[in-house]
Amino acid sequence: MLRRIVLSFMILFLSFNAVAVKRLLVWIPDDEVYRRVFSPVFAIYEKKNNVKINIETFALRELKTNAINEVMKGSGPDLLFGINDWIGMLKDTKTIIELNDLIDSPKFKNTITDNAYIASSVNDRIFLAPVSMSGLVLLYNTDIVSAPPATFKEMVDIAVKKTDPAKGIYGLGSDYTSSYYTVPFILGFGGKILNDDRTIGLGSRETINAFRAIHDIVYKQKCSAPLVGRETLLEIFIEGKVAMLICGTWDLKNIIDSGKADKFKVAMFPEVSSTGLKIRPLVEFKGLMVTASSKNKKDAAKLAEYMCMPEAQRYFAKSSLQIPTLRKYVPDVEDETMAYYEAFQKQLDIAYPMPKDLELEYYWAATSSTIKKILKVDTFEESIIVEMANKYNDLLARKKKKK
Repeated sequence: MLRRIVLSFMILFLSFNAVAVKRLLVWIPDDEVYRRVFSPVFAIYEKKNNVKINIETFALRELKTNAINEVMKGSGPDLLFGINDWIGMLKDTKTIIELNDLIDSPKFKNTITDNAYIASSVNDRIFLAPVSMSGLVLLYNTDIVSAPPATFKEMVDIAVKKTDPAKGIYGLGSDYTSSYYTVPFILGFGGKILNDDRTIGLGSRETINAFRAIHDIVYKQKCSAPLVGRETLLEIFIEGKVAMLICGTWDLKNIIDSGKADKFKVAMFPEVSSTGLKIRPLVEFKGLMVTASSKNKKDAAKLAEYMCMPEAQRYFAKSSLQIPTLRKYVPDVEDETMAYYEAFQKQLDIAYPMPKDLELEYYWAATSSTIKKILKVDTFEESIIVEMANKYNDLLARKKKKK
């Protein structure tokens, strides 16, 4: 009798463990788009893998700091949504772990684009499973511009020709006051983000030339749309008041939803003749990282890997116009978004993957502060750039010394 009871208990115990649901906690941004996309994809994964995925949301700017603090305590999520330029800090603070031994690394590498792999890894060690990519694109209104510019000079010449302030028409729009929109010009003019000695590459002659070119567009050629912010620039572009617009891939949904998408085309960024380099848009990769405090690292990595595979990627692209990281994106149905996807994919060859270096927080702050100071006055002041470069390099040196 006792043997039967023990045997029955063992069978019950084994049965329970065989169907026990694994649980994963994922932190994502408190953003309607991400909630809308992640929830249904996670639901599909749950049914196929006997996993329960819980989601907690935070403001994007808080995710990184919160994760560092919680993982230090041995708590926090199994998976953290983040951007590839967070990798440097999260790796340095031992907040995230590498995924190579937890996933099918060769398959993973061959599934995503080369740029996505480079941006998501350090010395061939994978830290991020990139589910989407985003960057800047140059759009032009075909009712105003018949053919896209091949060179930077052509872009400026077209912008000058099409500008008519009396009618509220402008040749070129861009949020120059953001470092994200300024850096592509710096790279095109031959400047560097970081110097070989890991100092901020802000005070070089090439960088100064880039800042001067932006200042000239605003004050000398006077062909720039007002510096009114990204959302307003997009609105007036859709209204037909801006001939060419530098905007983000995240703006494509609004353009398509406007019902006027057939009027706009994506152009390759033009070449700066003096350097032979193209204006190089930054491309950033967003995805999932497995935390060092996760008690379910293997299962967490498996979910992260799944999010980069065709099934999940197609859903992302179709439901929210996120740009897939797949080498070859094949939609379920051919639609009007494909022209944008294909055009964006073509410019990946010249795009600059968002760097992962620890020094970047100083570079972004320095670049943003510098361009804002420069554009406050109609006279170009080269000394501002040199002063800001020295200031932020001093701050960076002090931090490294303390560390």
